Amino acid sequence: VVLLLTCVALAVALIVVLLNERDGNRNANDFVEPCAAGYTVDTVDPSRPGPFSDLSAQEIDSVRNYMLAQGNLQLTPWEHAEITDNYIYAIETHLPAKDDVLAFLDRGGPKPERLALVTVYAGGRTPPVVEEYIVGPVTNPSSHTIYILEGRKFPIPFNSRVPDRKENDVVHAKLRGVSETAYRVLKESFDTWLHNCTDRCLMFVDTAPRGFRSGQRKTWWYAMRDLQGMTLNPVGFMVEINTEGADTSQWRVERVFYNGQLFNSVQDLVAGYDQGTIEKATLPMPKDDNTLFSSFRRRGPPQPSTPLRAPELFEPDGKRYKVRGRHVEYMGWSFDWRMSTTHGPQLLDIKMNGERIVYELSLQEIGAFYGGHDPLMLSTFFLDTGWSM
Repeated sequence: VVLLLTCVALAVALIVVLLNERDGNRNANDFVEPCAAGYTVDTVDPSRPGPFSDLSAQEIDSVRNYMLAQGNLQLTPWEHAEITDNYIYAIETHLPAKDDVLAFLDRGGPKPERLALVTVYAGGRTPPVVEEYIVGPVTNPSSHTIYILEGRKFPIPFNSRVPDRKENDVVHAKLRGVSETAYRVLKESFDTWLHNCTDRCLMFVDTAPRGFRSGQRKTWWYAMRDLQGMTLNPVGFMVEINTEGADTSQWRVERVFYNGQLFNSVQDLVAGYDQGTIEKATLPMPKDDNTLFSSFRRRGPPQPSTPLRAPELFEPDGKRYKVRGRHVEYMGWSFDWRMSTTHGPQLLDIKMNGERIVYELSLQEIGAFYGGHDPLMLSTFFLDTGWSM
């Protein structure tokens, strides 16, 4: 018995030794020790901007203060300006000429001067226009010149500008007036309205284009209930508002659409409703979250049936990409990127294995045609630049 136990023990020991030796060889040959650090990600250093870098907060302030100090421009600070004033709408990087950038990057030439593109809504001019200026150098501006882009209409018509908060504030006041005039119609039809609405509110969203002829600026605003999943709760009520020119006293409601019917004014809608000569709508307000189909509340059996933790991103050898401010390197690729106020995302100086293959890759515009049974959907062509996207 003792001899048998001894043999068994020796056999087990031999197996353990062989397994350890095999695992040791496998670890040495088949696995690479993890590198916990990986590549680095460095934040933007505003003191060392590259030729494609966006403006820093300090540079924007410097350009703004310079422009406001130019008496001949007659600019009003944005916080005090009205539509009929001249005020700065946007300040962003004005990219240098491509030849100058390549001379700096490839041939050791001088670093291009950093410049800013300043957009001014000049509602105080006669006639009102949109102006663009090149200002530089951005750290201590000393000059500004009007920017004229070849092939584009000059001066830029005032009615072609992107809407801003000042315009929308005036428009929303017009819409509140519509709500007050048509309060009974809105309450009985949709149980929601805009003015003094507390928990039964309508929200209005605009669309584009704002006209189909040169000089025209008319926008359809469509109403939806201010509920979870708001865009899934339209009520079939729309208002067209004319915002041509800089004189907001001339801005007006032009047409109203209600329950598939078009009216030339809010008063015509109310009169037809009171006289019973139009087809009325009845769209009850959901009583609670259980009857609101668009709520974010989860329905049905939970998925998965047994609660599990969410997935996690794990980088066993650290980051495989390197970031220095706005410069990115990954798997042989490298590029700079920026976010333009007027053109959206831009990729610049794109290289593969050190060879430049693209100088600039950027969005100039994104458009989406719509169609439908109402005047808003029939005339909608969403352009992202219409919302500064």
